[in-house]
Amino acid sequence: RGENSAFWLSRVEGLFPVDSGASIVPQSWFLAARARYDSDPVYWDEVAAKQAWRHGLDIGDGGDDNAIASWRGPVLYAVECEPTRGDRLDTARAATLGRKRLEKNPGWCAVDQVGVGAGTLTMLLEQGLQAFGINWGHGAEEKDEFLNEKAESFWALREAFRTEDVAIAPLGQYEDMVMEDLSGTWYEETSAGKVRIEDKGKTRKRLGRSPNAGDATTLGFGHTPMIEFSSSGKK
Repeated sequence: RGENSAFWLSRVEGLFPVDSGASIVPQSWFLAARARYDSDPVYWDEVAAKQAWRHGLDIGDGGDDNAIASWRGPVLYAVECEPTRGDRLDTARAATLGRKRLEKNPGWCAVDQVGVGAGTLTMLLEQGLQAFGINWGHGAEEKDEFLNEKAESFWALREAFRTEDVAIAPLGQYEDMVMEDLSGTWYEETSAGKVRIEDKGKTRKRLGRSPNAGDATTLGFGHTPMIEFSSSGKK
C-alpha cells in the first residue's frame, strides 16, 4: 500500500480526497468504511462470522483482468485480480480463481455470465460448486427507479456505504484499486428519471483501465440467494 496510498494519506497525513457527486461510492465513504473496520476489527469479525461467504467473480475480456471479491456479512475481506492472456484458457483460469476462493472460504459465488463468463460459470457448476450467473442487463426489480439490474446492484452497494452498514478489512495491494474503481464508476439519470450506470467506456477512459475489481466487489455484495445481515453496522 505504501505512503502514497489514499488510506495512508487520509489516516496518517490527514489528507482526504475531493469527492465527485456522481461517484457510485465516493472515496471518503470508502475510507470511512476502512476506518470502521480498523477501529474495532473484533466487532466486525464477530458480525461477519455469523454469515456465509459471498464471492463476486468478474470475468476479464479483451485484455481486462479477471477479478474476485469476497464478502462475509457486512465485511469486504479480500479482492484479487489476475491478468488475462487473450487465449482460450482464460475462461478456465477464471474458473480456477473462483474455485480456489470457494475452497478456501466456502459459500456462494456470483459470476458475470455475459460473454466468456458463461463458460467459467459452467466449469464451476460442473465441479459441484455453488455458483450462479448474473446478467446485469436484465431488468431491475424496482423498475420505476433503476434502468436495469446493474444500476440496482450498484445502488444497493452505495446505500450500504452511505448508511455505514459495511466495513472493509485491509485489502493489501488491491485496496486503492477497489476504491478508485468504485469512485470512478459514475451514475446518471435517464430522461425517465431512472438511475443507470454510465457506459463502461466512460469509466475506462476516466480510470485508464476497466473497473473489474469494483465490479467484482459489487457482484459479491449484492447477489446471493439470501443476504441475512441487516443494518447492524457500528456507528
